Formats: sequence, structure tokens, C-alpha cells
Amino acid sequence: MLTAVRQYVLKVMMKSRGETGIVKTIPKRDLVELNTQVTAQRLMENGIDPNSLKNADQVENAIIAIEN
Repeated sequence: MLTAVRQYVLKVMMKSRGETGIVKTIPKRDLVELNTQVTAQRLMENGIDPNSLKNADQVENAIIAIEN
């Protein structure tokens, strides 16, 4: 459940750290879970079922649509 949202959150968190190269550190599980829940809540408040999204790209597109 919420796998696509979790993948999106990880993608954004890894990108925001600016880490490059082969070795990248994964953010702490609690922080990822918190951000996943916040993102899922934001999607639901805007009428999007987070469980219906299949991958991180769909989540990203939904977030962009909400922001616009």
C-alpha cells in the first residue's frame, strides 16, 4: 500500500540531498514514512486516491497537477 507514493518520496528526498555517484545513503525510515503519509494526505485532500497510482511518475504528475 502506498508503494508508488513511497517511491516518489524517496526519489525526491534523494534528489534534494544532491548526492551523486554510486554510493547514496537512504533517508531514515521514520522520515520517509512521515513524508509518505503527508504526501498521501495531500493527494486525498485533492480528490486523488493514492492507492490508485502505480508508480512514482504518476505521483509526481498528480503533485504537479495539484500545484498548478
